[in-house]
Order: sequence, then structure tokens, then C-alpha cells
Amino acid sequence: MIDIALKQAESGAQTEAVTVEIAARIASLSPRERQVMEGLIAGLSNKLIAREYDISPRTIEVYRANVMTKMQAGSLSELVRLAMRAGAIKN
Repeated sequence: MIDIALKQAESGAQTEAVTVEIAARIASLSPRERQVMEGLIAGLSNKLIAREYDISPRTIEVYRANVMTKMQAGSLSELVRLAMRAGAIKN
């Protein structure tokens, strides 16, 4: 019984540490990178995000690459999962 409780406590602490790390990654984004990430998470295309902020789609591509690198996400779906885990979006 005690072993199970200890393992659950350790697992909860590890989960919390991962969530804090993901939140730190989000905090490392510039304001424009955060806007681009929010657009991506909302399902907008690069072109629509660019139109929304009145900048070129190529610039959005650069910001998108920076977001993916800083967030350590290999795909858009992984980025969405990371944002959900950090509480940046609700599921």
C-alpha cells in the first residue's frame, strides 16, 4: 500500500515538473511567436495568420519554425498537446 502511494506521489511530481517545463517554454516565446502559436493551435493557416497580423506569410513561416524549435515540438499535433498540457488551451 505504501509503495503504491509513493509511486503515485512520484508520478504526480514528475507530471508537475513536465508541466512547469512546458510553461517555461511558452514563456520563452516572443509576443509575436506566441500570437503565431495561438493561430496555429486555432487551426489557422500561415496565410490567415499573416493576414490577421498584416505581415507576410513567409514571416509567419519563420515565426512558426521558431515556435516549433522553442517548444521542442516535432509536429503541429504535438504543439497542440504541449499547449493543452500547459493549460494554454482547454480541451
